Amino acid sequence: MLAMLVSFNSAALQSVRADFGELVGEEEYVYGFPLVMMDVTREVLTATHMTGEHSAPINQFARMRSYVSLDYKNVVRISVTG
Repeated sequence: MLAMLVSFNSAALQSVRADFGELVGEEEYVYGFPLVMMDVTREVLTATHMTGEHSAPINQFARMRSYVSLDYKNVVRISVTG
């Protein structure tokens, strides 16, 4: 009888650990993904020696006079469809 309780508790504990791990992984993804995308965007847009239409070196201003078109692929955007 005691062996059944121990094995049941062990299986339940493994299930709780798996659920907790999945929840923590989802929260870390939701928190971290936008930060990673912003850093990638910064690196792509500042990887130039001269100011251009959609990029400029660090510590220089870039003036974007219009929105980028849907075929602009320098930065991956997950919300664009087309």
